[in-house]
Amino acid sequence: MARIKKATEAPIDRLDAMLARLQLAGIRDQLDNLLDEAARANLSARETLILLC
Repeated sequence: MARIKKATEAPIDRLDAMLARLQLAGIRDQLDNLLDEAARANLSARETLILLC
């Protein structure tokens, strides 16, 4: 079971690092909602990045 937990933590740690690199660490708590909104609106990757910023 520890193996499963470790596997799920790695992508989250990587995501945190990427958000920090893009200076978007502050939106981490809102990220799921923002990405859902972008998907509902059929936004392109570029439009989604604009939404996140």
